[in-house]
Amino acid sequence: EKDIELIARWGFNSIRLPFHYEILTPKDQPGVYLEEGFAYLDSTLAWCERNRLYLILDMHAAPGGQNPHNISDSDGEAKLWTQPENQDRTVDIWKTIAARYADEVWIGGYDLLNEPVLPDGFSNFDLRNLYMRLANAIREVDQNHILFLEGNWFATDFTDLTPPILYGSNIVYSFHKYWN
Repeated sequence: EKDIELIARWGFNSIRLPFHYEILTPKDQPGVYLEEGFAYLDSTLAWCERNRLYLILDMHAAPGGQNPHNISDSDGEAKLWTQPENQDRTVDIWKTIAARYADEVWIGGYDLLNEPVLPDGFSNFDLRNLYMRLANAIREVDQNHILFLEGNWFATDFTDLTPPILYGSNIVYSFHKYWN
């Protein structure tokens, strides 16, 4: 809470909160949700509201891992792409989150996948298709919040992810720049 107060004093208007999907649902129990995980998000949201900061919820670790690295809690393979049930689960998790926070004014939006890296044999069309599924599921329950879409290869490659109208309205492309 002290960090959020300090961020507000510095003049920022939002924070991006990374979370692992397992704080909200047990790894081996699809459809089961953990109120204590949502309590973590709720308390952060309350601190943000008190300090007039928007909260962006950032799925940093999706089921199966959205890239093959430890930043997504992967075992070395990006199984979000190779095992379709992981995509189904990701859609269900985001729809559950969106239903819970649809009317929360201080939720700035949902960063759907942090730094995806698709494995060989997959393309940005696969990423686009998942984003379309996610956007459609979220918009069934929440028309209010921004959807943040990151490109392939650590949020740097947006090939075939345009135009934004594919995903509806209230869309932001979010890129990360670490090298060159």
